[in-house]
Amino acid sequence: METTTMRLYAFLDLDHVPTAWAVMRGMLVSARMNLDYSPGCISFMLAGLILSENNSRLCNELVFEDRRRTNHSARTSRLGGMYFFDERSLALRTSEGWGPHFKEENLFALAVTPRGKVDRFDSDWITHADYDASGRLELGSYDRIDQYWRGIPASDQPAWELLCDGLAIVLDDDARKRAYEVVKREFPDCLLAIEISRLACETSGSPAGMITPWLSNMGDNTIDLAYWFRDEELREQDTIAALSQHPNSGNLVNLWHESDSIRLPGWGQWMTRFKLGSQSTPDLSCIASVHHVQ
Repeated sequence: METTTMRLYAFLDLDHVPTAWAVMRGMLVSARMNLDYSPGCISFMLAGLILSENNSRLCNELVFEDRRRTNHSARTSRLGGMYFFDERSLALRTSEGWGPHFKEENLFALAVTPRGKVDRFDSDWITHADYDASGRLELGSYDRIDQYWRGIPASDQPAWELLCDGLAIVLDDDARKRAYEVVKREFPDCLLAIEISRLACETSGSPAGMITPWLSNMGDNTIDLAYWFRDEELREQDTIAALSQHPNSGNLVNLWHESDSIRLPGWGQWMTRFKLGSQSTPDLSCIASVHHVQ
């Protein structure tokens, strides 16, 4: 099957250090493309909702996901896929008011290679839905969800967003430089791991140093949100051989000689343990809510 790569645009939250690490490497990977994929592997978007304890938004997303599974199962899940825009101008117009990191300096170009089809949805069905005082979808808005999943435009000026599983290469050097400064500042003792992860991805697309948000069921309605850091390839001979071909391999060699070991970054600040609760909805009896316990 022929694979098509598309130049698209996405907002990347470089203040979120796990996201910055992924951008520093230069490759974004959707949850289902993870080499160790299981149902616990989730998107950075869902991880952010859980970490911020944004229960109204989480409830809304789970309502959308329930509708997708029930009526539109062939569509890409919003909880596992990646979001893009065709054009910069559309991205800026569409995302106005979405949140603090949806701003022009965080909008970057990517080369997206989807796995399977790319779904196109009008985000205005979500943006202009009816919400109650807590920010949760009103019952009258539920019909809009099916319109969204059908890919029907909400007006003659649709705010199209693209949703797919796959890989995305970060094309903007500015994004990667900014991300590099973020992770270097956060993990000053991990420069060797940073360089191996970056150069291995650039040289051979290696998964060395890839980071993935992950949910683990601890029992008794307790869930851990953690970030899995793929380190097994960091020391493999194939990775090391590929690194020798990179133009910046000399700097890596110097770091290697200066380091007594490959120190790995710690992600504890972005991990959490939480209890699952529920929020009632007019026609769905059990929509999860979270509260942190650790």
